Amino acid sequence: KRWREFRFCEENFLSWTTLNTMSEMREQYLSILQDIGFAPQRRSAELDALDTHSGDYNVVKAVVCAGLYPNVVRVEHPEATYQESVHGAVQKDHESRAIKFRQRDGERIFVHPSSVNFEETLFEGPLLIYHLKVATSKVFLRDTTMVSPYALLVFGRQIDVEHERGLLVVDGWLKVRAVARVGVLVTELKRELDRLLARKISDPTVELRGRAVAEAMLELLSSEAGTRR
Repeated sequence: KRWREFRFCEENFLSWTTLNTMSEMREQYLSILQDIGFAPQRRSAELDALDTHSGDYNVVKAVVCAGLYPNVVRVEHPEATYQESVHGAVQKDHESRAIKFRQRDGERIFVHPSSVNFEETLFEGPLLIYHLKVATSKVFLRDTTMVSPYALLVFGRQIDVEHERGLLVVDGWLKVRAVARVGVLVTELKRELDRLLARKISDPTVELRGRAVAEAMLELLSSEAGTRR
């Protein structure tokens, strides 16, 4: 069995050691959840239900956002240019190096060449979350993925509403175009979710599944337009 695992990793450019470490960390995390009463002690349908949303990439990336925030940068695409074709004007593709990433202070930062997003020419969202920031010849981001504006609204801290401009500003710098009502609703939803989680922490037997606020949060994060990476 082991040689098959090594062969699979080699054929798919994966690290067996890294995957094995991830598997061990997953088991350790489950053990911690079991110790504090957040997960059942034995393998059962109830335990399997914890993975219900593992195939929903929008929800998974929202969880990543919750864990890594405020490690986020803004994505700036160059102005669109067009060329004539037999079917009319068609937008020209631009090079990946024309896309700029900026951190909170406005300084430009770069995606590391080893990142899957290094050669990406079109990001579907305006925000990128990252794990590590390293400085060599430049300041690079490693382990990056696109994240939806909804995830930032939910897991950011402060939401300010700019009514006249139709903007929601997260933590004083991340701007999301939306009507003021969205900001009010998300703020209230976060408040109710915090209350529910506080109850769960004080009493691990409290069931989260089926609760209106939990289902509303999942619907919000899951329905957000998907991003590819």
